Amino acid sequence: MPATEERVDRLEIALESFIRNVGIEFNKAYNSNEEFKLEMKEFKLEMKEFKDEMKEFKNEMKEFKNEMKTEMKEFKAEMKDSIKDLNKKFGDMSRKLGTIVEDLVLPSMPRIIKEKFGFELEAFFINSKFKKNGRNQEYDAIGLYQNYVFLNSTKTTLREKDIVDFKLLRDDLLFWFPEHKGKKIIGVLAAFDISENVLIACEKEGLMVMGAGGDLMELRNREDFRPLEFIL
Repeated sequence: MPATEERVDRLEIALESFIRNVGIEFNKAYNSNEEFKLEMKEFKLEMKEFKDEMKEFKNEMKEFKNEMKTEMKEFKAEMKDSIKDLNKKFGDMSRKLGTIVEDLVLPSMPRIIKEKFGFELEAFFINSKFKKNGRNQEYDAIGLYQNYVFLNSTKTTLREKDIVDFKLLRDDLLFWFPEHKGKKIIGVLAAFDISENVLIACEKEGLMVMGAGGDLMELRNREDFRPLEFIL
């Protein structure tokens, strides 16, 4: 075969190969473009779903906020009613405490003092209120016998804090009753609920303790207990 024809054949083969390769690349590009369009379509659908979900989420948040406002309004109303009810119960308790003094301490304290000391009180006052120099004070019960003053504080439940409060009440007694200066004060605490720890704490402070018993109220101290005689 002449050299010229051989070169022509090689050129035709090369040209066919080029055309074939270009076609392949074109098909690839075309197919890739279609795939891209398909992916973009799917992406747009996903974005639409995401926007719909966001819209739904915003609506749910709006409903949640409205529900929270309603619940907070109801909660505040319930709290207001609860506070009102608590104040009523506190008032009832305060009135009940006065009834305890009248119903239990009044008949029990003179009897217990007679059993413990062997004498009857000459005077006995309950729920006594005083005003002096712009100050107010109230005593649950006070018993008098010669140079003795029996000072009572009554609680539904006796706590160690009540011991501290009672000592302050006792120390302030001279301001209200200067005529009793030099007399012996004996503290008498009374309550329905008295724990063993509080009873021990009362005895350490030299205080008598009365609690509910078979005969209205009874002395809870040890038999050999001697109360502290605080000089006013």
